[in-house]
Amino acid sequence: MSGSLWADQIAAVYGGVLDGERLVAAFRDSIVLVPTSGDEALLTGDARGVRWVYAFTSASELARFGRARGQGATEWSYLTIRGARLLDAVLPAIGWPVGVAVDVAGGRPIMFPPAVEAVAAAAEVGGPGVGG
Repeated sequence: MSGSLWADQIAAVYGGVLDGERLVAAFRDSIVLVPTSGDEALLTGDARGVRWVYAFTSASELARFGRARGQGATEWSYLTIRGARLLDAVLPAIGWPVGVAVDVAGGRPIMFPPAVEAVAAAAEVGGPGVGG
């Protein structure tokens, strides 16, 4: 992930200072790697009833994720995408609430839960709910 803004925000969070707006702004301005499956779908995981898209700040963080999954020698297919595009275009197109797990196997993971608007829309009668 490019830029010191992201590094500064992560250091602040792990130092006990959370400024959610600045953290999201730093993510939106960053470039991330989002692994895809063999059919080009985004690689996701489920935890506590939430679907999470994996995003990584560098190839080394993606490789660390692979090793944690027992797939250290795997050559990953991935999208290189700006955080803003992931949040504004890709996630809404999925059709149900989804969060972003950044560097989930790293030393300083960050989780962005699904947007409140997406959760509210899915909770409506006849909404899509969590699934897939």
